[in-house]
Amino acid sequence: RRLGFSEDYLALLLEAEALDEELGEDKKRVRVRSVLGFYYIARGSDPQLGWDYLDSCVGYPESIQDVAVLVPVGYDLCTSCLVSGDWKRINRTAPTIIGLIEGSRTQTEFYDRHINPYSYLLAMWGVTTGACGDFVQGESRFFQMPLWQWGPLFRP
Repeated sequence: RRLGFSEDYLALLLEAEALDEELGEDKKRVRVRSVLGFYYIARGSDPQLGWDYLDSCVGYPESIQDVAVLVPVGYDLCTSCLVSGDWKRINRTAPTIIGLIEGSRTQTEFYDRHINPYSYLLAMWGVTTGACGDFVQGESRFFQMPLWQWGPLFRP
């Protein structure tokens, strides 16, 4: 059970993807494909297939307009980059997702994730910027959000 995935998790995801495709639920299918991408990258069983799944998420134009779809996909993409060590991609992707969250004023939303994407992406962007050698920018990005806003970002 590496990374909290149950033994039948992949079968459930594949079944959900097939059902969403059959029902024409493109937005739900994109979210499932995003989790499938993370699964394959994190488990290490087929990282290239994982990247293919994540890359396919941008092939649904109506989903690109939907913050409720794009934020979880960006979260999964950045988490996959963290796992695989592609920190420069995080530095390119995180600001876009953070901007979407701020533009929609949904900084305290969880988007069906166990960690608040806004705080997580800000912290990740700060850490990876610093890890890539830009310590001043890394520190400013990491501490970009005022501390008084951190209260509602964690579930009890």
